[in-house]
Amino acid sequence: MLFDSHTHLNASEFDEDRDQALAKARAAGVKGMTLIGSDRESIDRANEMLVQNDDLLAVFGWHPVDAIDFGPEEEALLRQQLTHPKAVGVGEIGLDFHWDKSPRKVQERVLRQQLAIAREYELPVVIHSRDAQEATYQILKEEKIGEIGGVIHNFGDGPDLAQAYLDLGMYLSFSGVSTFKKSKEVREAVRLCPKERILIETDSPYLTPEPKRGQKNGSHLVRYVCNRLADELDMSYEDFAQLTFDNACRFFNRTYDGQTFQKKGQADG
Repeated sequence: MLFDSHTHLNASEFDEDRDQALAKARAAGVKGMTLIGSDRESIDRANEMLVQNDDLLAVFGWHPVDAIDFGPEEEALLRQQLTHPKAVGVGEIGLDFHWDKSPRKVQERVLRQQLAIAREYELPVVIHSRDAQEATYQILKEEKIGEIGGVIHNFGDGPDLAQAYLDLGMYLSFSGVSTFKKSKEVREAVRLCPKERILIETDSPYLTPEPKRGQKNGSHLVRYVCNRLADELDMSYEDFAQLTFDNACRFFNRTYDGQTFQKKGQADG
């Protein structure tokens, strides 16, 4: 039983084969997937998919690359989306200093703004950080991320930064990057991380894991991340899959009845 905690199956790259991608994921044992709605287009697609598929959840936010576009209308849209019954978090939000579309100060302001919204709606955050580790960490520390709840998506650094985020009370989510031969430091971070705070993801269609690099990534390939990290932790595939499934349910505040996800406490009225 697998949970892909971060997938862009609602991205335009899947317009020609979205149904097949979902079918392959289910055939591979993926029981839960979290879509990322981080701009108007991806939010619209996520909404369509959420209606049609019981095994899909979603987070909504404004991606840091597009932070310059986040104005009052976008904030109103985000707030509306966060009331969706399948909305389980705010994301992906954060800092991305690799691209220069949005000035750094704008990114930092929009990140703080969305952290405040997450706190208001009592939802955890999914953090994107690229070439901005120090600034991301500092803002999360100042904004008391441990009180909000958060995960570093696609964690691709070593044990020192992992420990810093863990000390803030965060989860770490590992993608296909953790399977790459060069990613020894990432796997050191996996070994360091408390097992109950590990999530796995594909970030599909990007970051295809070994041994499938060169192909378009999909949620069905999360099994390769699961297998590689289970080996790293001397766990069986089945036990690690169940562990990370349970971790995802806890992080996103959901229960699973074998077919659908419900907000904790909802099933009991």
